[in-house]
Amino acid sequence: MHKEYLILQEDGLEIGFIRWSSFWGKIPYMDMIFVLPSSRTSGAGKLLYRAWEKAMADRGAGLLMTSCERDEQEPLRWHMANGFEIVGEVAFPGFQNGKEVFLAKILV
Repeated sequence: MHKEYLILQEDGLEIGFIRWSSFWGKIPYMDMIFVLPSSRTSGAGKLLYRAWEKAMADRGAGLLMTSCERDEQEPLRWHMANGFEIVGEVAFPGFQNGKEVFLAKILV
């Protein structure tokens, strides 16, 4: 309904997606990126991310945000390799074991 999904297909099969929302109602916030295990390390995630980044820039976004747990080294490295920088972190004791790291990327 809100068109906040971008789906990647290969040979007619869905192999990945990005789901996003709006932080404070105006900053595109990548809630989740997922690529099937069989398609990982093929560049599918980067292709999907780049398409989302372009779509958000075309809509006038000057900043993108996302987050992951501090202990999730693979996602953290992936976000940083795609130009995101850590801008803060917060702890949610009783809900998750580690801290949640917030990342942002300036587009303009």
